[in-house]
Amino acid sequence: FTYLLGTWKDNGTSCIVTKACRNIMTKFGCSDYPLSHQLFYFMVADMKGCSDRLFLRAQYYKNIFCASMMKINLMIESNGFRFSSRDLFMENIMFCGMSGFSDFYKPSWLETVLTWQKPEEGCFGKPSENSEHPSRVKDQEQLLRRVKRREKVFADGCSSHNTAVAVGVLGGFLYYY
Repeated sequence: FTYLLGTWKDNGTSCIVTKACRNIMTKFGCSDYPLSHQLFYFMVADMKGCSDRLFLRAQYYKNIFCASMMKINLMIESNGFRFSSRDLFMENIMFCGMSGFSDFYKPSWLETVLTWQKPEEGCFGKPSENSEHPSRVKDQEQLLRRVKRREKVFADGCSSHNTAVAVGVLGGFLYYY
């Protein structure tokens, strides 16, 4: 991403595509966060107006990536929206929705995401003790040990990352409807 953004050095040239990056960002069969980051790479290239020949096929890759991301979201839904999958679920809606795939804007998914908002604080993050089935507590505790870079989790369980992604999702729904 640093070569794409031009942040690899002060006043660096943007839209540089290395062979290694091309191979990673066009690899099929990725899932979860690597897959959403592949899509995000092509979204950023579009926003930056990058003209490398790779980006002439951006829509082709977006179609494939979002089809896979829809399968993942449907699986997350069928598994009951486990806490450990919610962030990825929302990222997939946000990125594919922003890429023009309106089938991610399902009313039932909007209703579900809204139930994850902490009613007192208004943010998104770690569920309250009484909002999840007790058998899932161990899974949640394991996930919460892994903290994203620059992630801020507040004492009340609010997550800056989860809240930001949820705001992106809700904004997409508002724009679409």
